[in-house]
Amino acid sequence: MLSTWVSPGTGHAEFYGWDGSFLRTVEVPGNLRASIDGRFFVNSTTGQLWSSTGQVVRGFTEPTLDQGSTSLNWAADGDYFCGLETRGAGHFLVVEDVAGKIQRIQLNVPSDVVPPDGLRSMGVECSLTSSRALVFGGSFPRFRAALMSLPDGHPILDHQMTADSSGGASPNLQWLAATTQGINGISTEVVDLTDGTVQAQLDGAFASFTPDSTHLVGTDGHGVAAVVDWRTKTELWSGPGHLSAIMASSDPATHMMLLWISTGEPQAGTDTYDYWIVDGAGSGRRFNPQGCVSFEASPARVCSFR
Repeated sequence: MLSTWVSPGTGHAEFYGWDGSFLRTVEVPGNLRASIDGRFFVNSTTGQLWSSTGQVVRGFTEPTLDQGSTSLNWAADGDYFCGLETRGAGHFLVVEDVAGKIQRIQLNVPSDVVPPDGLRSMGVECSLTSSRALVFGGSFPRFRAALMSLPDGHPILDHQMTADSSGGASPNLQWLAATTQGINGISTEVVDLTDGTVQAQLDGAFASFTPDSTHLVGTDGHGVAAVVDWRTKTELWSGPGHLSAIMASSDPATHMMLLWISTGEPQAGTDTYDYWIVDGAGSGRRFNPQGCVSFEASPARVCSFR
């Protein structure tokens, strides 16, 4: 299982194992988007799909709104893409595998999920493993998320989100983490997308889930990156600063993430970062990609792309 470390603008991508070991450099120009676990990546600059071994698999053409389709996104549970397409008055889930085989599944999207400007304000996630698709849409102040059953395309739940909330779904598309800014700070609620019930509320911004969909990942109410068991509100892991981004995720069986942690501005306003490989059960270790340089007299580092 591989994690990718992408170096934009430098003409290459670096690959590491989940144990932090350096594996290889692949010479490839352009902006890259990696699949789960880094097995494949799209080079949107050259219009190609590559494998992590540095081989071009095939050409890749991104669909456009003018063609009646959203862009294609990597799925969270496998090496395939998902997109949303309109044909006539109907909406279709587009599933495209790495070989280029395309499957279209008609979705009975609820009318209140379809905004006035159509696909321009819609998005979709899908999980063939869980037999679900999640369509985001609606319009201010009633943004919506519709959970759809696959392959019949029927709606399971049409969930209304609050106007000021944002967040993300779990890889298996059962849970939605919705963050809201209130007078007492940022809070997160976990919604069961199969029935619309709120299962938990936590202080902090937790908009992502671990690869197995069990725990939340984000920044807690004290401004510290954390992996949290949202059912018990127990912090399983905490980092040296706040979470800037989840750079890569493994498959559920491997259950690992590469986290980008901001550690503050200790040197004349220069923001510093750490990278951590963390598993969903709560253990983590500092990761040292080749572009990191430590500050003297400081535990923080600047990590730049070579």
